[in-house]
Amino acid sequence: MAPKRTSTSAAPAMNQAANRKLVADSVAAALE
Repeated sequence: MAPKRTSTSAAPAMNQAANRKLVADSVAAALE
């Protein structure tokens, strides 16, 4: 995984949304 450089205070909400989407996608793929 890439090191967090600007994500500390730059866009935490965006990172959280992207991470939740990643988790949702992997869960959906696992359930298929």
